[in-house]
Amino acid sequence: MKVVIVDDESDICFILGLELKAAGFNCVSFESAFAAQKHFETETADAIICDFLMPKMSGLDFFNWLRSVGKNIPFIILSGEPMMDTKQLMSSGITDVLFKPQDLKKIPITLNKICSDQKA
Repeated sequence: MKVVIVDDESDICFILGLELKAAGFNCVSFESAFAAQKHFETETADAIICDFLMPKMSGLDFFNWLRSVGKNIPFIILSGEPMMDTKQLMSSGITDVLFKPQDLKKIPITLNKICSDQKA
């Protein structure tokens, strides 16, 4: 499963990438939504893990751009913002919402569930 990580914190990209690679996922990471946009102009992925609050383009803006160009890739918001309206995000099409740092260990489980759901 190819996973794209988008987070403006390089430490999160690095640590999450290491953890997911150890769990058997193929990962590529970007420190901005703009860099990830360029990637998706020619590439695809099986899932995206994206920070919510980033400079210039938020995770939600990136999600909306992906949908506007016809890419319906499972999209997980990963955020340190505890006051987010997760129900509203998920009703807009976000696959899941996880929180830093407590939910980091849930990410491989969530990705495996997404992979299983796609095969079903």
